[in-house]
Amino acid sequence: FGGSTWAPTWVDAPRYIDQMGRLARQGVTSIMHNTFCASDYGMLDSRTHMPRAKYWVAWMWAQMMGTRVYDTGIPLREGLHAYAHSHRSGNGYAVALINNSRTSSTTVHVPPRSTAYVLTGPVLRGLQVACNDEVLSMVNDSTMPTLRGLSVAGDMTLPPISITFVEIPQ
Repeated sequence: FGGSTWAPTWVDAPRYIDQMGRLARQGVTSIMHNTFCASDYGMLDSRTHMPRAKYWVAWMWAQMMGTRVYDTGIPLREGLHAYAHSHRSGNGYAVALINNSRTSSTTVHVPPRSTAYVLTGPVLRGLQVACNDEVLSMVNDSTMPTLRGLSVAGDMTLPPISITFVEIPQ
């Protein structure tokens, strides 16, 4: 097929979301992936049509991140990249937090009444993505799963190699 063998795995998902956040900061309003269902880097497996890691994180971005982009005031550093937008629903804000450290957790402070969706890869070079420790999968092979967020406030620890979406009310 061609492409990188790690492109469909969890290890590439934080890079992909970081790229989406950086492009949004630069005013890019549409991002197109080269291929959706063919090659090693397609978002869906070409044989089973089941979602791969980047599909899940792109889907989460689409569920949360609105069109208005805000400056978080947090400089990019290893262990934390932060991107803030209006929430897709029009109510409140959505923040994408990426811990790109392979070994260290990172602590962030979140406002009261926030909801977190912590995405991790149970296997670094695997295809699965877990949201709050539940592996994401299609329901009956055709319906998107219902997500269960975690109520959070105050200090929150982001595990290594993770992407956390936080919904913040108005």
